Amino acid sequence: MELTNRNVWETYLQNNYLPFFMRDVQEFEYNDFKTIVETDQERTNKLIVDALEGDIFILKNVVSQEKATAIKNKIYQSSKDTEASEFIPEDTTIPNYHARSFGGKYKDGYDEIAHAYYYYRWNPDDMGVFEIVNEAWNLMKIFNGLGVDGLKNNVPSDKVIDRIQVLHYPINAGEITTHTDAARWQITNFGINLTEQGIDFNNGGFYCLDRDENEFELESYVKTGDGIFWSPSIFHGVKTPTGFDEADWNKEEGRWQLIAHAIQSRCMEDRRPSVSYAKFKQDPVKVKQEFMFKEFING
Repeated sequence: MELTNRNVWETYLQNNYLPFFMRDVQEFEYNDFKTIVETDQERTNKLIVDALEGDIFILKNVVSQEKATAIKNKIYQSSKDTEASEFIPEDTTIPNYHARSFGGKYKDGYDEIAHAYYYYRWNPDDMGVFEIVNEAWNLMKIFNGLGVDGLKNNVPSDKVIDRIQVLHYPINAGEITTHTDAARWQITNFGINLTEQGIDFNNGGFYCLDRDENEFELESYVKTGDGIFWSPSIFHGVKTPTGFDEADWNKEEGRWQLIAHAIQSRCMEDRRPSVSYAKFKQDPVKVKQEFMFKEFING
C-alpha cells in the first residue's frame, strides 16, 4: 500500500508543481479516514490527488479533548521551570527545547511571534508528545507513501528528520505571517489543535490563501483534539488570537497546536527556507521549481 501511495504522489509531481493555494476543505471523522486509508486504495488515491490539488483536510476527534488539554498543560508547566533558549540549529542530535520568538528575525516579510517547543525522536519522550500523536502520524506516513517507519530513525546527517513542534501563540501577541514551507518527503503537515477558537481565545488562528489569493479562515473548523493536514507549500499563517487580557508571554492563554512533520535538517545542502508571500510574488516559478528538490529526489 505504501509503495502504491507514493507512486500516486510521484506520478502527479512528474508533471505538476506542489500546490501553493488551497482549493477546498474536506472533513472526516478520524476513524472513517483511517478506514479509507487502510482498506480503500481507489479512494485513497483520489484523496492524495485532492491534497496535491490544494485541499485541506479536517480530521475530527483524533484525540480526546482531555488528552489534548492535558498535554498542553504539561508542556506549559514544564516551561515554567526553565528559561526559553535561542533557536538551536538542527545539525546534530540536539536535545528537546523551548524557544521564544518575538519576531523581526525573518527576511522578506515572513515573521513568527510565538513560544515554540521542539521534540525529536532520538530523545526520550518525557512529555508524551510522540505517544499522543504516533497512531495518527503513522497513518499520515502511510498516506504519504513513506511506510509506518519512514524517516523515524533519521538523524540530522540523513538530511530529513521527523520533528514535533508545539506552538503557543499568546493572546493579543502571537502570530505567523503568510508564508510557504518546503515539504517534499512527508508532503503533508499534520497538526492537532490543543485549544479552540471561542473557548480559549475569541478570534484569530489558522488560515490559508485560496486560489483567488484571499485569506480563508480555517480555525473555526477545528476543535480541541481535532486534526488538520495539508501541504505546507500552500500559503498559510496564523492571525493573532484575540482576548480580553493584555498580552502576557508568561500566561498559558492563547492558541496552541501540535505539528508533526518531516523537515530539512541543517545538514541539507542548499536548504529551501520558508518563503513569504511577497517574496514568492517576485518570482513564483523559481520558488515552485526549488520546492521540487529534483536533485535530491532523483539523486
